[in-house]
Amino acid sequence: MNERLQELLDAVQRTASQVGGSAADAAYGMGKRAGELLSVAKLNIRIMDLKGAVSTALREVGEMIYATHTGTLTESEVLLAKLQEIDGLRQQIDRLEREIARLQGRGVPLLRGGRPERRRILPGMRPKAVRRKRKMEYTFAQYQESAQALRDRLGAFRPRCLLILGSGLGSLGNEVESPIAVPYEDVPHMKRSTAPDHAGRFVFGRLAGQDVAVMQGRLHTYEGWSFEDVSYPVRVLRLLGAETLVVTNAAGAVNTAFSAGDIMLITDHIKLFGVSPLCGPNLEEFGPRFPDMSHVYTPRLQDTAREAAEELSIPLRQGVYMYFPGPQYETPAEVRAARVLGADAVGMSTVPEAIVAAHCGMDVLGFTLCTNMGAGVLDQPLSSDEVLAAAATAGPQFSALVKACLARL
Repeated sequence: MNERLQELLDAVQRTASQVGGSAADAAYGMGKRAGELLSVAKLNIRIMDLKGAVSTALREVGEMIYATHTGTLTESEVLLAKLQEIDGLRQQIDRLEREIARLQGRGVPLLRGGRPERRRILPGMRPKAVRRKRKMEYTFAQYQESAQALRDRLGAFRPRCLLILGSGLGSLGNEVESPIAVPYEDVPHMKRSTAPDHAGRFVFGRLAGQDVAVMQGRLHTYEGWSFEDVSYPVRVLRLLGAETLVVTNAAGAVNTAFSAGDIMLITDHIKLFGVSPLCGPNLEEFGPRFPDMSHVYTPRLQDTAREAAEELSIPLRQGVYMYFPGPQYETPAEVRAARVLGADAVGMSTVPEAIVAAHCGMDVLGFTLCTNMGAGVLDQPLSSDEVLAAAATAGPQFSALVKACLARL
């Protein structure tokens, strides 16, 4: 070891033994009361901030040590102060993690302001555990674990394109060459699809000359999953190398010029319900905190779809897709409101995945199969049987269009 570097480290060790853990103890005491007033979500955000500060400080320590190694003198007191800063930050992280464990372990429901909800226990009553729905915030390590599990199954194969197939459109996955099927439940941390006619599996292989990953069936928030759960596979496939998302859905037509059976190219979307799938601590590994959504659906791919449709003589509508949470179909009043807002079709999927794909820097191509007219457009009730029957009828033409677009990527 370099003599100057050894002298620096020895000086730091001597000073540290004299000072002890005073800096860490002081950091531990900071905000002791404040932690008790924060919600678990806020505590998690604070932990993420502190971990970021630790990473920055560790990088600075490394730069100091390397500078000393190359001949630039670093004061031992400066290095020691930085190490004590790291100790203090880690003490704060430990304290906050213990606080989260305490709050969750007690099963105490937290209000938005972070205060525990007090339940009145009358004489003769036994305290009853209260179940809290906890918002899942996936870590980058969890996404990596899921991606690695798929790598282990796929060998050298890497998909370039991810296809998410909507209701009644899953048959396209059966056309994949040299298929490797992976059920969703075999992927760590990924939720299962419970919607009708959704097989709930990945199919990897070749389709229309492209290396693809096909999702036969998707996840929906109406199944009880969060927006982050629904969009989870997009980030996993991005880690596997997917650069393009082709997303399809079956939806109700709002535009009165449309007809059941029409295929619509999605040019934009409207999402006014629920939180964003990007809520919570931002994962910089995927994208920025505040991503631009001006062109979620890639203009270049829209041009590709128009060219493919013209070549195949497939009439192609284009318009705006509006997201509704479901599982109930929209009311006639909601359909009228969607039309006023500029929507051409309404459905219960697609938008969460498209937002996350755009955040990840992926190109996005979206199609809607208008399986029915929206409520109130025609004087007849809506049913899932109607949706699946219409999708089955239009399936071959829809599949041909998607494959023609893939061949042009």
